[in-house]
Amino acid sequence: MISGRKVLKEIVKFGKKEYREKKPSNIKILRIKDETVFIKGEPFKRIIIAKTSHPHYLVQVEYDKDLRIYFFSKTGVLLGGENFDITPKLIKIIEKNTIKEYSIP
Repeated sequence: MISGRKVLKEIVKFGKKEYREKKPSNIKILRIKDETVFIKGEPFKRIIIAKTSHPHYLVQVEYDKDLRIYFFSKTGVLLGGENFDITPKLIKIIEKNTIKEYSIP
């Protein structure tokens, strides 16, 4: 099994390549947060069961008015990409559900 750190390095390498070739304004490598399914114990949480969603990593490539998001699995396999219009609602959803791992200005 490939370690998470090695997978992240490969995804960062992909992000740097995109930055060199396509010249976007910003690139962020994001990890999707685990979704909490079950919590037991009050007032201190003793048992927490979380579910990992699929895909696991996102590469967010920002242009002036468009946003391209590439989806990666937990093992670093590219699952595809999709274009979006930049809206405050979309940015808020992405920020709420992800953790920033790396960014390229």
